[in-house]
Amino acid sequence: MAKLPCLFLLTFLLTIAGRAEPPMKIIPDDTTITVAGQDFWLQSPEKAHSFTPGDDLRRYEVRTGNRWKNDAGSNFMRCELCGQTTYQHKLVTVTYEVKVDPGSPIVPDWLLLGQFHQTDVPGKRAAPPFGLYIESVNGAWQWIVLAHTSPEKTFKEMPPSQRLGTAPFKRGAWQSVKVEFKDSAGQAGGVIRIWMDGAKVVDFVGPVGFNDPTGSYWKEGIYTAEETNWKDPLPADWHVAVEYRRLKIEG
Repeated sequence: MAKLPCLFLLTFLLTIAGRAEPPMKIIPDDTTITVAGQDFWLQSPEKAHSFTPGDDLRRYEVRTGNRWKNDAGSNFMRCELCGQTTYQHKLVTVTYEVKVDPGSPIVPDWLLLGQFHQTDVPGKRAAPPFGLYIESVNGAWQWIVLAHTSPEKTFKEMPPSQRLGTAPFKRGAWQSVKVEFKDSAGQAGGVIRIWMDGAKVVDFVGPVGFNDPTGSYWKEGIYTAEETNWKDPLPADWHVAVEYRRLKIEG
């Protein structure tokens, strides 16, 4: 009789081992997600792994070949939340925490993991007035703050980027970010200030943004290109996952 509990336990474990995990839920592209009291629009390749929402935690994952519908025909890959509130000629503060999960080596030339993006205007190529990137510098991965600005009303080529600062990158660890941003429509008086883990890494005052009537909106998630060494394809099994939490937007 003493063997019966062991037999029941073995049967239970075998049942659990053979039980299929429930499938991850696909969150459809264009879904409206409310975060920090604001509505965001999901830009997603619509894979089961692409976007996992939570009460105060959002997980994004991009794998080789994952494309949002509007990126068809390009080498860009993304899964992002796109803000529906725009800002111009006023100071806005964004705070959040971000973590790049352990996994495949980071082999794309860059990852864009937080940005203020220009409002899309017909006839104008859109660009981020401010972006927080991960790039390799002399073989070591770092956070890099880049900015684009132009006083022109239209442009066909991306304006040259300005490198405003860098910060240490810690994979697998939560890192805190604070952004103070003022879109000045490409004129004097704009502001980009960045703190990473409490240390100020950028303090820029000058032209910020583009000459359009609407301004910029906040985006979070993953945006990258399907290439390494600026020309070579990514491994077929490459992937990266990024988590965000504690987002606050004031201004």
